[in-house]
Amino acid sequence: MAAVTTSAWVWLTATPSPSPSPAVRGPDPDLVTPGVAGFLVVFCLALATIFLLRSMTGHLRKVRYSPDPAAEPPENAEGPTEPPTTPR
Repeated sequence: MAAVTTSAWVWLTATPSPSPSPAVRGPDPDLVTPGVAGFLVVFCLALATIFLLRSMTGHLRKVRYSPDPAAEPPENAEGPTEPPTTPR
């Protein structure tokens, strides 16, 4: 009787191995599309990129570029400046 009880307990507590069900395979990969949500995400990203590029271009146009910083005159000087002389 103990052997029957033990085999019944093993049979009841054993988990069956999962087997793939042919009826539940998921959608056909050829028919799945991103749809409207995917289009809206890509459109919003493209629109944000366009606005960021326009803003960056505007900010870069405001920057004063000089290849040689020493060639620029000082902004607060009223006339040509000469190096200071030390008395001898």
